[in-house]
Amino acid sequence: MRELTGGYRVNSLLSFQLSIQAMPCTNQCGHCWIEGSPRHTLMPFETLNFVLESLADVAKSGIATGFVLFDEPTIHPEFVRILHRLTELDLIWPDFFLPTNGAGLARAPESTWAAVKALPSCYLQLSVHGMEQTHDAFARRQGAFKDVLGTLTRALEKGIECTLTYFLTPENLAEYAQIKELLHKLDPSDSTRVGAIPCLWQGRGSRLPRPRPAQLAAHNIRYSPRFFATEADVIQHILADPEMAARRPGTSVCAGQGSAQLLLDPDLQLYTGQFCDGGGILSVVPEYRQHFRVGELDRRGFSSVIAALQTEQVPSGIAALNQTTWGELAEKYGDKENDEIFYIGDLPQGKWAAAYLREVLPVSLS
Repeated sequence: MRELTGGYRVNSLLSFQLSIQAMPCTNQCGHCWIEGSPRHTLMPFETLNFVLESLADVAKSGIATGFVLFDEPTIHPEFVRILHRLTELDLIWPDFFLPTNGAGLARAPESTWAAVKALPSCYLQLSVHGMEQTHDAFARRQGAFKDVLGTLTRALEKGIECTLTYFLTPENLAEYAQIKELLHKLDPSDSTRVGAIPCLWQGRGSRLPRPRPAQLAAHNIRYSPRFFATEADVIQHILADPEMAARRPGTSVCAGQGSAQLLLDPDLQLYTGQFCDGGGILSVVPEYRQHFRVGELDRRGFSSVIAALQTEQVPSGIAALNQTTWGELAEKYGDKENDEIFYIGDLPQGKWAAAYLREVLPVSLS
């Protein structure tokens, strides 16, 4: 079968993952792949409910279905109604997680926490960027650090599981040990998982300085070479592996056979080019968004979009990316002297792909 957008294959759509741009954020974190902002549009509950009902119809058809709400779901004025609706529509899967910066939950009433606790399955996914001064500066909001700790403390009191992700930059490496010590004081059982990772090269993260192996080693911070490596090492690895060198950047590294990964904006326009764990090429070259448009969510739900995905028509951005390979991108755009740490897929699917697209595609569609 012919491979299509983001890993789709004709007549075999098996999973459907949707990123829903439904609300603004209180923060403007330096790593944010969606460039979260208080200025972003709020999707009314009625519109979001229609989106969720349409997504539930996809799930009922037998296609494995998942989604993420962003920027910051807990600040939506109808947050509790949204949680209730997710349960009613059976959209809560095992190990369902709620990514949050804590802004909406730190001071939320008990009724809101009861709604979170009542979900069939849920854990909170929190991010931290250093101790208070460092974190607040990175999040560009005073009080952001206190919101994370306040949310974590209340979650622990209520028996709600949390994970904590520490996004590494050269400026916050020394504070990682302090964060781990503070976390142990808050949670002596050490049930809260904490992990340190470099920022994705997407959105604002593409403009951040990145740590180097020697800097991480100096602070005894380990990282998995299976997922993270220097740009120089990634280039060498890709060029030494014929299978990796032959990959097409128009196919997501994390989309299995028959997997569709889409972004839905507040105007109900649908785009491809997503990653499973971030914004993908759309967050790297937002000026090319129209080259990745696949349709619009209308009263028919996702049926017409799914049908379109299973044809041989692909958006022009994907078609352009599939004219090259990881190996060709590594040879032409890779920096063989760069010892900064990257998520491996960020380079051929983001950094190098962006340089390539800027050479071969016009900025706007005619």
